[in-house]
Amino acid sequence: MPQSLTPIRDAHGFGAAIRAARNARGWTQAELGRRAGLVTHHVSKIETGDTDPKLSTVLALLAALELDALLAPRALDDPAAELARQPRRIEDLF
Repeated sequence: MPQSLTPIRDAHGFGAAIRAARNARGWTQAELGRRAGLVTHHVSKIETGDTDPKLSTVLALLAALELDALLAPRALDDPAAELARQPRRIEDLF
């Protein structure tokens, strides 16, 4: 499990996380788009938070970047630390 996790709660946060992951790999928006099956313009709009992508688009981006999405309950103090302390199965959340 990663050392720290950052909650993503809106389109801007998601876009920033996608941009950071893309930049960490040294990819252009065009390269990420090619790998995820998206046009460059759409990648740009996602990274700037100007659009709310469909779940299938989110999953395609995550797959292209070799990332996973995690669902975790919101903690009042530090959600990332709480998740790191107590990994759970999705069935335990509901």
